[in-house]
Amino acid sequence: MFTSIFYMAVELNSLRIRYMVLLGNYSRLEKDYSLLFEEHNILVSNYSKLESSYASLTREYLNLNKSYAELENTYTSLKSSYQSLMEEYSSLKNGYMELRNTYTSLESSYTSLRSKYTCFLNNYEGWRSYLLSYIFLEESIKRVLCSSEISKLIPLIRSIVSNPKDLWGSIWEIYAYIRRSIVYVRDPPIPIPPPAWRLEKGTYINETLDSIILSPSETLNLKQGDCEDQAILLYAMIKAYWKHIYGKELLLWLMHVTFYDGSRHLAVALPVLANGGRELTILDTAGRYYTGTPFRLTSNNPYTELKKYSEWFMEYGGIKTVTIYNVVDGVLVEVASGGIYEVAQKIK
Repeated sequence: MFTSIFYMAVELNSLRIRYMVLLGNYSRLEKDYSLLFEEHNILVSNYSKLESSYASLTREYLNLNKSYAELENTYTSLKSSYQSLMEEYSSLKNGYMELRNTYTSLESSYTSLRSKYTCFLNNYEGWRSYLLSYIFLEESIKRVLCSSEISKLIPLIRSIVSNPKDLWGSIWEIYAYIRRSIVYVRDPPIPIPPPAWRLEKGTYINETLDSIILSPSETLNLKQGDCEDQAILLYAMIKAYWKHIYGKELLLWLMHVTFYDGSRHLAVALPVLANGGRELTILDTAGRYYTGTPFRLTSNNPYTELKKYSEWFMEYGGIKTVTIYNVVDGVLVEVASGGIYEVAQKIK
């Protein structure tokens, strides 16, 4: 009986211990459960968030997938366009190279033509300048009164002048030689060459001028000439006489006059120092006039002489204006210009 109670006590104690162990395990399990439950709740919450994110990402993916499809289509289209453009570029490049070669060839031709044109232009202007020297007095001086033309006259003057030391007598002999040797002939109309720029623009006008200005040697060879030709010849012969025979150069002028009827005339004038002032001697072979008495040259008061010279040409209305030039290095330098009284006062 006692033994049974003892075993029962031992068993009860064992059960109590097991209970306590089980109770401790239960407490731990309950605590673990609480922790797991909290983790479960967190996971459920996170899952909900992830599910929401997944749904959002799914929508974004679908949108991106749609955009990708659109971009792929665009890429395919652009790729096709690119290939087309590359073919066009290749064609244009070939065309460019052909045009470049053509341009280089044309540029070379242009350079050659431009060079030829410049050469032609220079030649034309040179020819025009030369032609104008036969038409206009101002342009002719360098050609007709150059040193070579004057030097050509020396042998002729030596044959004409009887007493080289006799200044007035020698000038008279030169004047008389031209009077008897050179026939007065009017100039025919000569075309006036237009400047090159007028030819280029097509704005040139066909003009003529009754003027051919001959050099002294040309006048002597032809044995004829108008007032300009004879005045230039006389001027050149007197200059040649002074410089190469007489040995002293004096002042000598060309005198251009305009008559009241509009016609023009050219003569030679010598300013002479006399009676405390300057007098004037006029030599005009074409007009058959000279200052002096028969076969003898003199000088006179400028106004008196110019007035007398004007009266000599009353058939042309007399002299309206006078322009006196000095020739300096092939250029006409105006000494005086105006009416006869005005000019006479300036050269007095």
